[in-house]
Amino acid sequence: MKRKMYIFVLAFVFIVTGFSQQKPPETPYKFGELCLIWPMGDGTRNSVRITSPYGYRDDVKLPGSSGGNQDSIHFALDMIPADGSATNVKILAAEDGVAVNVYPAPNGYYKGNRVFGGCVEIRHVFAIVNDRTLYAYTFYGHMKEVWVREGQVLKKGEPIGLMGSTGDSTGPHLHFEFRMNPLDILLLSDDIRSSEGYISDKELWLLKKRMGE
Repeated sequence: MKRKMYIFVLAFVFIVTGFSQQKPPETPYKFGELCLIWPMGDGTRNSVRITSPYGYRDDVKLPGSSGGNQDSIHFALDMIPADGSATNVKILAAEDGVAVNVYPAPNGYYKGNRVFGGCVEIRHVFAIVNDRTLYAYTFYGHMKEVWVREGQVLKKGEPIGLMGSTGDSTGPHLHFEFRMNPLDILLLSDDIRSSEGYISDKELWLLKKRMGE
């Protein structure tokens, strides 16, 4: 009897130890390594001064405008060089990516974007989930010169133009935004909940069908 009990205990310890040493299942998610630099100067915080933060602010009075007494939300950071310089300031790609929307700076031929003048939007890989690629975007506005074209592959730190005051602007600065498609985040959350057992594969399939995937 003691021999049988001894064998049973050994077998139990062996099984428990084996389970504890098993590797966790492979995840289908591969997240990108976005690590943005500051988009001017030497790419560091010390080379930049923020002139208007993200969030609610008093509505900016533009030349010839009667506005100024309404609050508005600013979906970006406005910035200039830390030393206050405003001429020949290079704007840098904050991360590797592809230029997907480009408006040349206004001149005798180009009108530029009505609000942001000369501006560029760059697409970056944020994550790969079940063979679906999710993207994040950086946006650079009010440039007086734009040096890139749509479809151009860009490296982090590569100059894309010069800081300016084109479009609706009160003075030379860079309007810098970080953008994502909310649908990507919602579908990513669905995938993660499904993998953890919170949502069935059928429910996930129905959700994606409704979203047009």
